[in-house]
Amino acid sequence: MGSTRVKRRGWVILVAIVVLTWAGGSAVAQQDGPTLQVTAGFDGYCHSGEWCPVYVVLSNEGVDVEGELQVLVGGESWDAAPDVYASQVVLPAHSRKAYSFLLPPVESTYRSNLKARSVAGAHVLLSEEIVVSWLREEDRLYGVASDRPSALDFLGDVAPAGGRAAVAHLDLDTLPSDPLGWEGLDVLVLADVDTGALSGEQQRALEVWVSHGGHLIVGGGAGVARTASTVADLLPVVVGGTRSVDELTGLGNRRALDQALARIIARKPPFTLMHLDLDFFKQVNDSLGHAAGDRVLTEVARILREHTRADDMVARVGGDEFILIFNGITDVERMGGIAGRLIRRLEAPVPVGGGVARISGSIGMVASTHYARPDPARMMRDADVALYASKRRGRAGYTFYDPGLEAPA
Repeated sequence: MGSTRVKRRGWVILVAIVVLTWAGGSAVAQQDGPTLQVTAGFDGYCHSGEWCPVYVVLSNEGVDVEGELQVLVGGESWDAAPDVYASQVVLPAHSRKAYSFLLPPVESTYRSNLKARSVAGAHVLLSEEIVVSWLREEDRLYGVASDRPSALDFLGDVAPAGGRAAVAHLDLDTLPSDPLGWEGLDVLVLADVDTGALSGEQQRALEVWVSHGGHLIVGGGAGVARTASTVADLLPVVVGGTRSVDELTGLGNRRALDQALARIIARKPPFTLMHLDLDFFKQVNDSLGHAAGDRVLTEVARILREHTRADDMVARVGGDEFILIFNGITDVERMGGIAGRLIRRLEAPVPVGGGVARISGSIGMVASTHYARPDPARMMRDADVALYASKRRGRAGYTFYDPGLEAPA
């Protein structure tokens, strides 16, 4: 594996030791005994302060062996007792097994070497040493799984403000199966690879990572459909032609909203659905023209992004209508504060050509905890009822759904 590298920082020694005994007798080395392959982090990169995955593959062409696989974490020297992470090993003859470890977050960036060795009794059967680079919080890590990963090494030049960027070349089989293992990766690019090779656990971990703000990019030529097959539900565009992104604003559209609601309800976390309708938008179109209206809509989209988190959802579902999903928030007071800030921000004048556009917003909201079993269609109807109540009261306001509210005619 190769990649664009940032300058390596500090060091700590990580040692993976395989302590094995031959099932049939004494611990002696064999020509065709176990072999060891170790992958630390993402192509040798981990983020300081995040969990660091370690992936170990043991292969055995000799007789049956069993014992313990250990990952030892130490400092600049081994004078102090290292931290030990262990897994039992049962490795029959002519077999291959993979073992995954998660090293807990540390705040220090003093890390670097990882050594792996296989020991049978007093005999060292094999040893491998690799380098681990620890990135700062402000650095960005791109992971690339592709049949031509070096073609994307230019991403190493796309660094965030105040930080640096690194590119990790990845194999699908080494991607973490635990969501915690993904925390150190910022962007994953998949290009011309068969995502059907991902295990069910890997797929679920990837979905959690995306829902928590991880950035997934799928590309490729003729093989893009194969690449997207397993991750299609995580993408804003459905491969095959049907777009789920609003072309003007870049927000999700109705299709993306339906997919997001289905996923969220299946996971059963609490959330609030907000229906926002722009006030006075028709007057902008009528008096300043449709180009001015488009300018206002793109500004509204920018404001909505600023006031939502990475795991929230924003979709444009009509000419001047938007749906927002706030994951994990159902508190009336907190949602009222969010709605009030959004309305005040929308009321700021928007320069358009030689004039100024002025709009506001009316909001209706409903929380998933209002229902024994949340249903997307019903929640949309109830949020619309609450929105209608806001309009009736004079616009530029917000209302929480209540069964006593009057439905629109």
